[in-house]
Amino acid sequence: MLNKRIIAAVSALLSVWFAFSQDSGSAVSDSALAPDNAPPSNSATSGNAASAGAEPADQGADQNSVSPAGSETSGDVSSGMPSGSAVSESTSSGSAADSAALSTDTPESENSVSGGPSKIPAKKRPRKPDGEKVKIAQQKDVGKDAVNDKKDTIKYGIETDIVKLVEELSSNDDPRFTDDLYDLFYTTKSDRIRIAILDYFAGLEDPCLEDYAVDILNDPYDENSDLVSSVFKYAAAVKSKAAIPAVMAVLENDNETYFNNALTTIGAIGGNEEAAVLAQYLEREDLSVAQRQTLMKVLGSIRAVETWQTLADIVENEDENVFVRCYAAESIGAMQKEESLPILKELFEDRDPNLRIYALKGLSNYKKDKVKDVFLEALRDPYYKVRLEAIAGIEKLDITEASPSLIYRAKNDPEAAVKKASYPVIAKLETSEGNKFLTELLTDKKTGDGTKALASDALMKHKKSVANEILDLAKSVIKDNTRKQLRYSLGKQFVKYAAEENLRPQFAEICKLYLESDDVLTRGIGLDLYAIGRYSGSDEIVRTIAESEKKSAVKTKARKILNLDD
Repeated sequence: MLNKRIIAAVSALLSVWFAFSQDSGSAVSDSALAPDNAPPSNSATSGNAASAGAEPADQGADQNSVSPAGSETSGDVSSGMPSGSAVSESTSSGSAADSAALSTDTPESENSVSGGPSKIPAKKRPRKPDGEKVKIAQQKDVGKDAVNDKKDTIKYGIETDIVKLVEELSSNDDPRFTDDLYDLFYTTKSDRIRIAILDYFAGLEDPCLEDYAVDILNDPYDENSDLVSSVFKYAAAVKSKAAIPAVMAVLENDNETYFNNALTTIGAIGGNEEAAVLAQYLEREDLSVAQRQTLMKVLGSIRAVETWQTLADIVENEDENVFVRCYAAESIGAMQKEESLPILKELFEDRDPNLRIYALKGLSNYKKDKVKDVFLEALRDPYYKVRLEAIAGIEKLDITEASPSLIYRAKNDPEAAVKKASYPVIAKLETSEGNKFLTELLTDKKTGDGTKALASDALMKHKKSVANEILDLAKSVIKDNTRKQLRYSLGKQFVKYAAEENLRPQFAEICKLYLESDDVLTRGIGLDLYAIGRYSGSDEIVRTIAESEKKSAVKTKARKILNLDD
């Protein structure tokens, strides 16, 4: 009798349990009958074996992993859950798309260092354009309708025309069309146009598209890959802190399409918390060599000092991949710890030129008095790329003691690239022997015209003045048709530096001489120079060109400059 009552009671309980499970719509597994002391899951998180700092799970295994914060994340969220946990079926798929479906309004999503959907920032219009940049851009306009023509292209142009214009605006750092391009961004269906506009605002470091970027990064896997790459670059350029959770989630995802993009972006926008998470990636054995290289560089970018010892060990480990060691060397240098100096100096003695190059990159982060001897020695390295890196470091650290060595390299180096790199650094160091050397090149009849052009450009770029020797050289080649290439090179330099107010007046006479030339290209350069400087002494010549009967590209340009109707 008792047995029958027990059986009846159990049957009743099972019926209630079955009815409840049917009503709730959940597929209850055997593990739903877990004991009360089963470890609860802290969040409905996708089971990603590549989560920050976690060891990769065996393929096909249903295995738990522990996140850096210490929360337990199950490979199958529907199993091992305490009774009464409300977990939807979709959370067991472990996909980034499912994670992105979770509410983005929770503080956990916004602040989770271990990755998750980012809270999308509020929409915002572009910032007010920089006045100085606007002024410089206006000087480059040709014709009274230049601005309206660009606006019309943005409104009515086809994809290729718009992309070409936006790339031109980007290269000219022209901020006058931010509102027009912002509005176009949200109405166009062209990914090519969106990419160009993202790159444009990235160059301006304007966060007006941050909401779009964060939304894409929350689930990038079904988007155009080129577009996603531009979004990563944009988020890095505008230092979007809002994007951090989404970017970390991309790092943790099994889909590694954008792993390197995410790493590089974290290097630009991450802080100490992200550095702590990335430090655990050093223990992962499943990263490719390329991924490890990127990781090394990023840890240096965010100065993850807590990883210094591990990176230093990698630098000194001769069994490690050479390029991983290279980036590790650059990173410990970026951290600027005194302990890195002897390691990097010793690495510079290595036979592998790549290691020597990256030792110099690391050493360039220190005060010159501590490292100048290494850079001076590096100028004599047998491998030319090491010499090039030495020149870059000397420029960065302003090692004036290197001037005599650079002059020697400019005169005698067997590699043209090293010679070319030496001239602007000699000018920047502004030593008496360096200035004398560059000036004498302009007047020395034995010096080739290519070298004269390099010397001229270096002097104007760094001294912010136009030496009489440069002007005299230009005058001498304007009428010499055997030296047209030097004439063109000097003219283009004058147009470039005429944008700087302190240099502009010095080109008045040269502008007139270029305009008086019979050579079409020379006159065209003269018109470009006039459009910027508006030199009164050349007004009559430009009007004559504009009113000439013969139709030509030069005439059309002159008429646009003078705002004359065709």
